[in-house]
Amino acid sequence: MNILNYIKEYGHKEILELNNLDALVFSRLVYLHLEKIEDKLPIAIHELKKYLSLMKNNKYDTELILLLSSSIRYKNILLTRFWSILDEKKEEQFAALTIKFKPNNLFIAYRGTTKNLIAYKEDLNMSYKIVPAQIDALNYLNKENGFNNLYLGGHSKGGNLAMYAGINANFPKRVMIKKIYNFDGPGFLEITNKFKRMSSKIINFISE
Repeated sequence: MNILNYIKEYGHKEILELNNLDALVFSRLVYLHLEKIEDKLPIAIHELKKYLSLMKNNKYDTELILLLSSSIRYKNILLTRFWSILDEKKEEQFAALTIKFKPNNLFIAYRGTTKNLIAYKEDLNMSYKIVPAQIDALNYLNKENGFNNLYLGGHSKGGNLAMYAGINANFPKRVMIKKIYNFDGPGFLEITNKFKRMSSKIINFISE
């Protein structure tokens, strides 16, 4: 089952409790070309239809938006904040999106590697040091307020960023983190005590 099929089959049901596939859907949303409509946020998912021409998404992303917009499960969920960076000098590629899916419940989705040389170089740098995207993943989290339950997630490098932000967050935010979803993302150079104290909240998905 892929994301589109999941939405078609279960989109008529409201989210009572976030499940793994919902987390995957949210982690996919950060790959949309939200840079084009950042000034429109916060908006409900169903409002994305109005900006399809501005976003210039591919065929898959357009279908994803249309399905989400017509589903009871997702259409009224709010996209509240978005931040993206592509900095050649810092060798950084970063993007994050905050999603409010229930009262006082937030999901922060981190974008993985995109198709550009800056992103690939940062991936290489990640193999031996802390990179700017990891620092900004934590900075993004630290600026988020007004929630009781927090979920973090991302695919590929985005999964690593979600874990990095979660394990390095201050104590009040760590308490409010319910789960961290790492969809096939890389790990870290060493297993620190910070990682160990949050390991029970991290869910890793690894491709076969």
